[in-house]
Amino acid sequence: MPIRAKCAWFWVVLVLLTVQCAGADPQDAKRRITVEDTIRMTVLPDTLYAGSDAHASPYAAFSPDGRRFVVVTETGLPDTNENEFAILLFETSKAFDHEKPQYLLSMRSRSNRDAIKNLKWVGNDTLFFIGEARDTAQVYSLNLATRKLRRWTNHGTAVVDFDIDRRKTVIVYAAEPRPGDPQRAAEKIEHGYAIGLETLQDIPRSKADFMEPDVVAGEELFVKRPGKNALRAGLKDRYFPFLRIAMSPDGRRAVFGVLLREVPSSWIEYEDTYVQTEVKSYRGKGSTSWLLEYRLLDTGTNRAEALLHAPVSWTTKGAAWCDSGDNIAVSGAFLPLDGVDAVERESRKKNSFAVKLKVDTGGLEKIAGEDLAVTECEAKAGRIHFRPTGARSPSSLHVSFRRFSDRWMREENDAAEPERTAAIVLKQDLNTPPKLYARDAATGRENLLLDLNPQLAEFRLGKVEAVTWRSTDGRDIEGGLYLPPAYTPRMRYPLVIQTHAFSRTEFWINGPWNTAFAAQPLAARDIVVLQVGHEIPASEHAKHHRSPEEAPREMAAFEGAVDYLDQRGIINRKRVGIIGFSRTQYHVAYTLTHSSYEFAAATLADGIDGGYLQYLTDPHLDKDTVLINGGPPFGSGLAKWLEHSPSFSIDRVNIPVRMECHDWQVVGCWEWYAVLTHMRKPVELIYLPDAPHILVKPWERMTSQQGDVDWFCFWLKGEEDNDSRKRDQYERWREMRVVQQAQRKNDSGR
Repeated sequence: MPIRAKCAWFWVVLVLLTVQCAGADPQDAKRRITVEDTIRMTVLPDTLYAGSDAHASPYAAFSPDGRRFVVVTETGLPDTNENEFAILLFETSKAFDHEKPQYLLSMRSRSNRDAIKNLKWVGNDTLFFIGEARDTAQVYSLNLATRKLRRWTNHGTAVVDFDIDRRKTVIVYAAEPRPGDPQRAAEKIEHGYAIGLETLQDIPRSKADFMEPDVVAGEELFVKRPGKNALRAGLKDRYFPFLRIAMSPDGRRAVFGVLLREVPSSWIEYEDTYVQTEVKSYRGKGSTSWLLEYRLLDTGTNRAEALLHAPVSWTTKGAAWCDSGDNIAVSGAFLPLDGVDAVERESRKKNSFAVKLKVDTGGLEKIAGEDLAVTECEAKAGRIHFRPTGARSPSSLHVSFRRFSDRWMREENDAAEPERTAAIVLKQDLNTPPKLYARDAATGRENLLLDLNPQLAEFRLGKVEAVTWRSTDGRDIEGGLYLPPAYTPRMRYPLVIQTHAFSRTEFWINGPWNTAFAAQPLAARDIVVLQVGHEIPASEHAKHHRSPEEAPREMAAFEGAVDYLDQRGIINRKRVGIIGFSRTQYHVAYTLTHSSYEFAAATLADGIDGGYLQYLTDPHLDKDTVLINGGPPFGSGLAKWLEHSPSFSIDRVNIPVRMECHDWQVVGCWEWYAVLTHMRKPVELIYLPDAPHILVKPWERMTSQQGDVDWFCFWLKGEEDNDSRKRDQYERWREMRVVQQAQRKNDSGR
């Protein structure tokens, strides 16, 4: 070819390449996200169980005069296995001036506790909170004028909750249980002792075990005054931290929640299904039920007594003092059935209420019977504020009731929020990461206060789509579909089904929790992920919960999802994986043992399995296991267990199963692991001895979430990570694959 022709051809190719580059999608230059990237994200801490109530944790805490507010953030540090918490201060008057917040303080935690927790204002210049330092959590205060940090408690174990009066003269706090008594431990070791209500996991097996804190006994409650030793408040029932301690402003009283150890048989008259189930299944005096009750503590005598002598609804619990200490508003309260007329008695049997209670006389006023939780009481305005519960609705939604003449009336939403010049809202959606905004209460204009994760702009994330499908038993189910970042229509991808919850309004990078789930990191590896929610309407789900219909209905939802995505041409139905966590471990275990649909791999993470061993070893689970299997596993109930319980059908499982167990739950995992091992089927058990149910520490999250990404890439796609640190992992899995192939060969030859 002549030189001139070669030059001309070179310029043509160069121009074509330039045009292609100019028209290239800029998203292609972005990298895909990993589990480690998600751990490094900054979040607004939420210590409550996810998937239930989206706005139980406020995003901002305002000073009493409304002039300032603070926000607490949390960031994972996988390099050091810590989580860093920070307090950011904003001036309300400058919320629309694009000013950066003031950085007040940061603390780091290497434990499962939040490094900064339960922050509250006392006056307009002082913040109180539980802070983590030197491997313990204590009550601290921070003076904003002097920036002086002061420690108020020096307890021998970590503080888990607290409140303080407005004069800073009394602190009521709860702390983790103390280590065992050496003398009592020695007596038990030398002479033996009678086993009572302990679970198998709780029974000590060594001298060191005997010295561990008694987790079953629960946290302890204390009253402390500055300069004096803390005094323990005697409780016969178990303190429970899911209801925050509410101290009266004058410091004379505090309200908190307990789990009853003595359940009145008369409570069977309440028609609430949950209450009736707990009363029927109560094991006897001394055992801890899951029935919640309000307690009122007198800080002068350190004595606590029942506030209402009636159960409390878990979903609508809440308390707020209406004045210095004589009146309190509580929600989710069932009311006593004695001393009222027949009509009122029937009403009290059927419903829980939000009420205003006069503490000295016991006189009460009904405010509402709706699904509302108390958040604040404005005594001067005669107004009580609530937040809706149940559905995961925006946190900016408020409801208020105001007293007019002799009754309480609901106000319009405009008046529902305490009066402030700026409302703080968290804006997000399925594909938009959370950002904190200030919203003008009068005009509605908004200003960006805090972009929690600006680094996410560097990543190419998979698109998330809200979808609805029909279960194989004919019900409508909703969920979220995560597509690979470079999704190609008509290409069929592997699928991983994640279970337990879904929100149409929130940005979930992994799913509802950080245990086992890793939605976007899986999508980044070209695996489609379906986050399964509940059926429509959601109320139908509750009707069949804790019944023999619970698992079959969930199985039908999973099966319908496979059909739906197959019909859309999105997935290869021969390469489907599924993850069960907590309650949905049971749903997935049932599906693996009862469904005719084929799955390629599964993860069962730290949950219940509806099985025989868990029934025997954990008295806290036995009532649930009996309910979902239609009776106890003996006598006439045994036939139902043989048909229904997954543990009696494990032999039907022929796919690789990854089991993950935390803390004491390893005993509960043993049945599946042992049976599959005895049958020479591919199974592995990952044990995290110090992990809570919902993982917190970065390294444990890497083990769980990255482990699942590797697991499903291996079994659904045949891919391995070339990281040399994972050599043992892949050696195990290759051996499992050989075992699986041999098993299939034997089965086909029969």
